[in-house]
Amino acid sequence: MLYHVEAMLWLIYILLFLQYFHDSTCEMRRSIETRDRKLTLLYEKINAHLLLFDSIEKEAFSVKQVVDNVQHLVSEKEEIVAGLKSKMDKVSTFEKVFVEKISELENKLRNDENELRGKERNILELEAQLEAAKISNNYQVQIEELQKTLSAKEMVIQSLISEKKALHFEVGSLGIILKKIQDTVTNMNEEDKRAFSAILGGQKECATIKENENDRIEDAVQTSKENSPYK
Repeated sequence: MLYHVEAMLWLIYILLFLQYFHDSTCEMRRSIETRDRKLTLLYEKINAHLLLFDSIEKEAFSVKQVVDNVQHLVSEKEEIVAGLKSKMDKVSTFEKVFVEKISELENKLRNDENELRGKERNILELEAQLEAAKISNNYQVQIEELQKTLSAKEMVIQSLISEKKALHFEVGSLGIILKKIQDTVTNMNEEDKRAFSAILGGQKECATIKENENDRIEDAVQTSKENSPYK
């Protein structure tokens, strides 16, 4: 009887243990299922977050690419702006040099015009001087020709004076002879008359020579006048 009671107690104990184990197992199963559900939700959330992170990363990469492109464009624009600024500086420098060059050319042009006007004045003065020199040369040539003519006339005059002196000497000689003839004419004999006739013939010959000489002198003077450029 005691044995049966003990067996019953053990059986009850086992049943209670099994019940407790079953309850614990069910509770554990429910806990595991709850945990699994939570893990599933967490996994889903993690996957969602991972997907979100991937999307964010892709978006960030895209944004980074856009930013890089923008930075590249900005760099290119900055380089373009720097190039344009450099070109503008060069243009400004060239403009300044161009303005200075234009100013220099204008000054040179004014100087050249002034120099040209001065040269024109010099040319006009030289032309006037040349014309005056030509006139002077013409006058000089005429003066030289006149001097030559005067020299020739002077030589002719000197020659005529010499010839005149010679003629005066001859006339004086003839006068002396005539005086001697007049002194002796009163005492002439036949022989003296013949001598006197001979002397008269010589006197006529001297008169003819003198007349011919006068004609020759007049011809020489007339020829000198005809050869002179200042008739």
